[in-house]
Amino acid sequence: MRSLAWFSLIGMLIGVTACTGPEQPHPSTRSYRDLKRIFREEAAQLKQQRPSIQKIVTLNGLTDTIMVADTAAINSLFQPFMDADISKPSLYDAYSEAKIANAFNGDTSVMYMAKGKQTRPSQVILNVDKQQQLRSADITSSASNMLYRFKQDLHYEHNKLMRIITVQKVLFLKEEQMEVIVQFGQQNK
Repeated sequence: MRSLAWFSLIGMLIGVTACTGPEQPHPSTRSYRDLKRIFREEAAQLKQQRPSIQKIVTLNGLTDTIMVADTAAINSLFQPFMDADISKPSLYDAYSEAKIANAFNGDTSVMYMAKGKQTRPSQVILNVDKQQQLRSADITSSASNMLYRFKQDLHYEHNKLMRIITVQKVLFLKEEQMEVIVQFGQQNK
């Protein structure tokens, strides 16, 4: 009878410790991982400023330039940045993290490197100022197998510029390359 009580106590302790789950990252670290939130805030801020938006698209060497009049399009411009969501529970331990502080101006670079070869995005670099506001972001994603190769580089400079370069190659087809540059100018009236 004693051994039954002892085993039940051990079972309860194991159950309690199993329910607590893995330790969550430090809150300040976690906030940098939430790219959806970060880029939603950037899009909302730009919408309020109502900037002029010039979009330059180059597809396989052919270039077209347009002025975007509707600020509602800003959310769709930020969608590739929001899709690079590394805060998903399934990616909890998929990235190594490094922070580098600049002692001269107080800026910090936060870098996430994928531990696995097929984890997307493979690299995220966020540069934030001393007030924890995003200054720039660089996100790299790639995938490769025998039939398909894909690489995408995203670059964003706060309130200035966005650049998206996508290269993909499907077996037996010509390589496709697209570059989108979005420049944010002065406020529209």
